Amino acid sequence: MNTNIIVAITQGVYEKGKDVYERGTEKGLICIPVPADETGLAAAVKEQGAKHAVIGITNYADALYEALPGGGVLARFGVGYDNINLARATEKGLLCTNTPGVLEDSVAEM
Repeated sequence: MNTNIIVAITQGVYEKGKDVYERGTEKGLICIPVPADETGLAAAVKEQGAKHAVIGITNYADALYEALPGGGVLARFGVGYDNINLARATEKGLLCTNTPGVLEDSVAEM
């Protein structure tokens, strides 16, 4: 039985935390860099059998919600949910999360 968890991570987000994502294998995570555009991301999710996706700022309106299975996770690397269709995600049974507080230092420095 395969206990690995496959996580599709959009390319730009993957590059920001490549070392961390690559160490995920120690915990049973297989983190795969995928295209950020919705069509490419949805195709990669289906092809790789990912149940979870980590996304950046690209807007997602349709295909991604069809590709992720119910019970999956859609994690926004950043604050807010502006680029996520929460109604579609809820309809599909996806857990949505983000990273609140991640920009506080940057904003304060600005």
